[in-house]
Order: sequence, then C-alpha cells, then structure tokens
Amino acid sequence: MSIIKRVYYYLVCFISLGILAAGIRTLLFLLFDTIFNTAPAFRQSDFVQQQLSLGLAMLVIGAPLWFFFWRSLQRQVNSQVSEIGSAIRKSYLNLILLVTALVTLFAASNLLRNLITGFLRKVLPPPVWRSL
Repeated sequence: MSIIKRVYYYLVCFISLGILAAGIRTLLFLLFDTIFNTAPAFRQSDFVQQQLSLGLAMLVIGAPLWFFFWRSLQRQVNSQVSEIGSAIRKSYLNLILLVTALVTLFAASNLLRNLITGFLRKVLPPPVWRSL
C-alpha cells in the first residue's frame, strides 16, 4: 500500500472515529438529561427529536466507516509485519491516545466541579453558594 493511501486510510479512520464518539456522546447526554431532567430544553420535544436523530445518524455513519477502513488497515498489518512499526501507524495511535486523555481529563474536571458545587449547595445556605 502506498504512503499516500495509508495516510488517507488513517485520516478517514480518525475522522470517522471522531464522528462515532460524538454520536455516542450526544446519545449519552440525551439519555442522562432525560433521566435526570436537568436541562430545561428537554421540555421541548423538537429538541429531543433533533438530538436523537443527530446522535443516531453519527452512529450509523461513523461506525461502519471506521470499521471498514480499520479492518482494511488491519489486514495490511497482518500481511506486512513492517507496517506494525510504521511512523504513520504510531502517529495515529498516539493521536488517539492523546485525544482520549484530553477528553477524559476534561470530563473528570467537569465531574469534580459538579460534585463540589452540588456538595456546597447542600451544605451552605443559598445566598452564600450563589456568590461563589
């Protein structure tokens, strides 16, 4: 496989994996906000329908696209052992790890902030925690 074709395949894998992750995030956000009824926008049925459609569309597009290109790359790796250590493959996998770590850190900081804010709202009287 030529270098340009490999770069193209890894780029499509990266983009389609991002679409898949965004679809999962949209559906999870919709699920949790519907269960806990936290967002006032969820009282509008059009918003829920749009978010559900968007999340499902991202899943339907991202998952097969990623699977097809990743499976093709895996076949290439199995047929050529030198592909395992290629710089393009290492860069792709390291980029995936970096993005995953950054998203995890961001989500953990939001979770911690929400837990602390929720705790302060329970302990302190309303005039005090509103000023924080």
